[in-house]
Amino acid sequence: MWFKEIKNTHKTLSPTFDSGFFCKALGIILDTDHHQMIGKLLALLYNFSEIFEGDVRTSVYCSLLLEKYFYHLFLHWDDNVRNSFQQIIVFKLIRMKRSVLHEEGVLNIEELAARDLGLKNVSTNKKRNSSSSPSQDRERYIDAVLYAKVESFVKMIQDQLRDGKVHLYDKTLEVYVPKALSEYKMYLSRYYSWERSGEEEPPKLVPMHMLSEAEIEM
Repeated sequence: MWFKEIKNTHKTLSPTFDSGFFCKALGIILDTDHHQMIGKLLALLYNFSEIFEGDVRTSVYCSLLLEKYFYHLFLHWDDNVRNSFQQIIVFKLIRMKRSVLHEEGVLNIEELAARDLGLKNVSTNKKRNSSSSPSQDRERYIDAVLYAKVESFVKMIQDQLRDGKVHLYDKTLEVYVPKALSEYKMYLSRYYSWERSGEEEPPKLVPMHMLSEAEIEM
């Protein structure tokens, strides 16, 4: 209810919001592996992603979701959980439009990812957008790092499936890899259809089995 109030008044969470305590609570829910509870948690993070900014955003969406639980959620046995997480990383993780992000070279992604979110003094060879504020620049930097991390994690899943030389996720999850990668690819296709449509609001959270072929292609 509080998150809804913050979003409806077009505000964001305060920098003093106790994201560490919040992430600890989310971690307890994720560790239970109760698919219905996790589904509600992911729906919350999907529907209210806009109110998270700066360090609060990196704590929840980078440190918790990506760095700690990426494989567990991306390859989850429950398709609703898996699809909810995929839609977060496709539609809500990155604020910039992906087409713009690709055109601009993502402000030197490799450099930003290597600095692991040490963004306060980050510099780049790309020209700074003179019309953007420091806070907007910071969110763009966070976009770049999050994008780089997701790309790396997905590639590592593909590499482990292909040659089996790396073991970054539990082998019991490998049975879900082909389907998860296929679903992720379809959500990406749906993303670009949504972007071309010019609509501002991303589509609502919908598991793959509830989408018709037309809806997947939008």
